[in-house]
Amino acid sequence: MTRIAALIGAFMLLTACNGNIISLDDYTRYAIGRPFAEKAGLIKRPTSYASRIGWKETTYPLENGNWVYIEPDSLGTFIHWEVNPQGIIVGYTVETVGRGETTSGKNFKGESKHQR
Repeated sequence: MTRIAALIGAFMLLTACNGNIISLDDYTRYAIGRPFAEKAGLIKRPTSYASRIGWKETTYPLENGNWVYIEPDSLGTFIHWEVNPQGIIVGYTVETVGRGETTSGKNFKGESKHQR
C-alpha cells in the first residue's frame, strides 16, 4: 500500500509541476489572431524573460505592410511575431541561434490553420 501511495504522490507532483509550463508550440499558437498590445503588456512585465535579460525592443517592417516584433523566448531562441497594420498577430517564426549558426524553425501564417 505504501508503494501505491508513493507512486500516486510522485505522479501528482510531476503533473502539478508540468501543468504550469506552456510549450512553445502552444504559446505561439494561442497568440495568433490576438492583439499585439496584449503580448506587449506581458513582455514588459518585470518577471518576463525579456525584462530579466534587459531586452531592447526590436522591430522591423515587412514589404506587405506588416511589421515584426522579436521576442526572446529563452537563451538562443527568438520568436518573430508578424503583426498586421491593425495590431493583430497574424504569424510567427521561431529562430534558434547557437554554435555559430542560425536556423529558422516553425513558421505559421494565420491564413491557414494547417500551414506550419
